[in-house]
Amino acid sequence: MNLTPLFSAGPVVAAHALMAVLAVAVGALQITLRKGTAMHRLFGWCWVVLMALVALSSFGIHEFRLFGPFSPIHLLSILVLYSLWKGVAHVQRGNIDGHQRAMISLDPYAMVLTGALTLLPGRVMHAVFFGACNSTCLSGKICLNYSKVTRQNLAFHPIKLPWHSRECLRNL
Repeated sequence: MNLTPLFSAGPVVAAHALMAVLAVAVGALQITLRKGTAMHRLFGWCWVVLMALVALSSFGIHEFRLFGPFSPIHLLSILVLYSLWKGVAHVQRGNIDGHQRAMISLDPYAMVLTGALTLLPGRVMHAVFFGACNSTCLSGKICLNYSKVTRQNLAFHPIKLPWHSRECLRNL
């Protein structure tokens, strides 16, 4: 694991990743706590705040653009914010079943799906976990270069995938 790509990606990406890791840790602890206790509520609120900050900070990340500056991951962020709101609203009204459903529903898309999407080639977290690799061409059409990513060697590909070097695109 190499944290250099993460800290090189800017403060928003680094803060987003740190909050996501904390949310996973707090969420794992939260699941083990006895439900309805003061500790459950305390860690629950911590988790809700972390998840909301992760979702909100995602709107400052425009690494993969499909709809203007946004991507499908941003739709998931909206869904996370909605589910958090529903889960809190349910528990405040005393609807514990609705609260459990809303909070548990966050796992498949807020944790698993978005977590998997962050590990796709070309994403910062892919470089963190799997390392940088010199030009990787996919299907002979998309060429990604993860080495020496700087502002000077980045080019914007028409299909808006991130991290394409000019040298790699010339070789297509």
